[in-house]
Amino acid sequence: MKGLRAEPPRLISQRASRAMTGMCSYFREIVGARRRQPREDLITALVDAEQQGGQLSEDELVATCVLLLFAGHETTTHHITNGLAALLRFPAELEKLRANPALAPAAVEELLRYDGPIRAQVRIVQEPQAFHGRQFKTGERVFLMMNAANRDARAYEEPDRVDLARHGVPHLTFGYGAHICLGFPLARLEGQVALPALLRHWRHVEPAAGRLEWMDSMVLRGMKAFPIRVSR
Repeated sequence: MKGLRAEPPRLISQRASRAMTGMCSYFREIVGARRRQPREDLITALVDAEQQGGQLSEDELVATCVLLLFAGHETTTHHITNGLAALLRFPAELEKLRANPALAPAAVEELLRYDGPIRAQVRIVQEPQAFHGRQFKTGERVFLMMNAANRDARAYEEPDRVDLARHGVPHLTFGYGAHICLGFPLARLEGQVALPALLRHWRHVEPAAGRLEWMDSMVLRGMKAFPIRVSR
């Protein structure tokens, strides 16, 4: 890990570019295979939409496949591990969920608010505008800090505390409106299944020796190392 952090940004960018090129080539091969031999899967459905005059070009179809891979895998992993880490910081709430798995839907919403897997969403300003005293010019890149909004004391009482009984303003972890996360129902379900199952399987979970290590990312909020000690 130390070597990776010391790598010059230019080399990291080049490596990321090569990886993305390879991934796009991989999905183009799959798209071609689905055109020749359709299956009952999501990529075939996207190909059908394109062939029937839908709005997706092949480049957009491939980009959608890449987006679904990242959004459906990495963020869900971070959602579950961030949620477990949050529960370990608030053991009374953890025990509430262990004793009553029916709290899982409310617990998932609160844990997504408290420490969601997305730090920020990026937008490009289309028209000049002012917001909370700041001026934004056309073409500027704006980072919308989702986790900061989810801890806004104007919206949530004691925002830095996990409260599985919390009610009120919905969190913004999945975005909002036209750009809301396509997979949010599945992400919610995965958390509702995984966290109670983990607490049911392991009667005791606690942080272990070693340092919890977070990813160095402006957009994603997740861990590279999360040492825990468990027992049945």
